[in-house]
Amino acid sequence: MAAKKEGEFVYDVTRSTSGAQKRVIPDFEAAFPGIKVTQTTSTSANVFSQKVLQEQQAGIYTWDILFMSTAPFFVLLPVGALQPIKPFMFRPEALEDAAWYGGFDLGWTDNGKEFGYGANLNLGPGFWINTDLVKEGEITGLQDLLNPKWKGKIAMADPRINGYGYGPLTVALQSEPDEAFYRKLLIDQEPSISRETRQTTEWMVRGKYAIGTGVVPTVLQQYLDEGLGKSLKPLYLKETTFASFTKPAWLPKQLPHPNAAKLFLNWWLMKEGQTSWSQGAQVNSRRKDVEVVNELNFPDPNRPLPYIFDLERNAARAGETIALMKKILG
Repeated sequence: MAAKKEGEFVYDVTRSTSGAQKRVIPDFEAAFPGIKVTQTTSTSANVFSQKVLQEQQAGIYTWDILFMSTAPFFVLLPVGALQPIKPFMFRPEALEDAAWYGGFDLGWTDNGKEFGYGANLNLGPGFWINTDLVKEGEITGLQDLLNPKWKGKIAMADPRINGYGYGPLTVALQSEPDEAFYRKLLIDQEPSISRETRQTTEWMVRGKYAIGTGVVPTVLQQYLDEGLGKSLKPLYLKETTFASFTKPAWLPKQLPHPNAAKLFLNWWLMKEGQTSWSQGAQVNSRRKDVEVVNELNFPDPNRPLPYIFDLERNAARAGETIALMKKILG
């Protein structure tokens, strides 16, 4: 077959889903012998999108599929650096509406339902607490973060860039639009701000700060495996909790291995692929026939979804958040 003739396939994930390769590569290569899979891992979707664009401008096409959240809306889609993913989807069992939580169409991220597709669904808490320093139930809303006792005790991923910092504040702005609140939080409360999410995660694990954003679950898991970080708990505030497709799939405008990419994409959308991806990356699948790996951050199917972070219609709001944070922080 054409995919086997190409013999390989390359995809990129941002670091939060980098654990996918533990299962995905051996499982796919076992299912389709003769096709080698390579996963690359980027630390920032925004920076990586710029790299993809620069390579395309130089006539270089390295990746077949990109797994990332909202960065394509800002960097790649506006300049035609992506192609529709919909024509690559063809397996009936992958497209069956009843197989998916919320139906198959829920996974489309762009307004036209063509370019970006999310097969996973997880709740994001935005903020985390170290229960050695914060009593559970002590913080129940955004205004509690302004308590003087938390001054100098908050760590934050930089909200001025795409990443773990601007997400919870984008959601918060929908219910608390007053700029004065964010000036108090980001200036008066004297949080420590970092662009390195491994650092913000470690700060929280070590108990250097009581409250924080930018805790990366896959990085946290590394500490948990070492017996550290057991005091960290997600803080699901009504004002900052959001739903995420956790790295939707996108296709560059030209693929080095188009047939292998089509094969991989449809495998990824089916039970076998989603089981492998879900267990490797430790993210919940939207497929109903795939076991939930984390009950805590899987949405209640009997309740409306909260703010869905990855959608094109919400991407502009993220840009507005970043602009406001730059205004406040400089």
